Amino acid sequence: MKKFLETVIFLTALAILSGNALATDDIFNNNVSQASVTVGSNVITIDNNIKYVNYVLNDVLHVTLDYTATCNVVVTGVQLRSKAFTPKNVAGNISNVVPSVVGATGSVTFDLQFTALKKAGKAKNFGMAHLDVLLSADADCNTVTETPVTVGAQISASTATHP
Repeated sequence: MKKFLETVIFLTALAILSGNALATDDIFNNNVSQASVTVGSNVITIDNNIKYVNYVLNDVLHVTLDYTATCNVVVTGVQLRSKAFTPKNVAGNISNVVPSVVGATGSVTFDLQFTALKKAGKAKNFGMAHLDVLLSADADCNTVTETPVTVGAQISASTATHP
């Protein structure tokens, strides 16, 4: 048993030193807000506001935005807006965007990393990323996704246990 515990401690320390420790970031109460947009006959509802707590600076958040629609939709990309991070001096990046396939339901995934956060009190740092989710929508339910649509999304991160 002692040898087993020593091995577990060694492997944990090795993972932490190599940067492969599991992130402790959580979604706040699974409280995800959604936006609805209508394009012709197609009503699209997509996740657009997610709050992460217990965030550790420079952790990579693996974000998934789910959607449903009346007709076909395809998410073609996710990009940072021109004012990508707030408040002032908050910084980060997105990567590994995996667009969706054509369908009435689906999701887009991407990685988000905050590289600088704003200090708020003794024990809390926070920041917000402002993104555009790029869609192609079927406006008349004829299966052709011909209409470009942009939906804004916000992802916030806080180092505290509440937003």
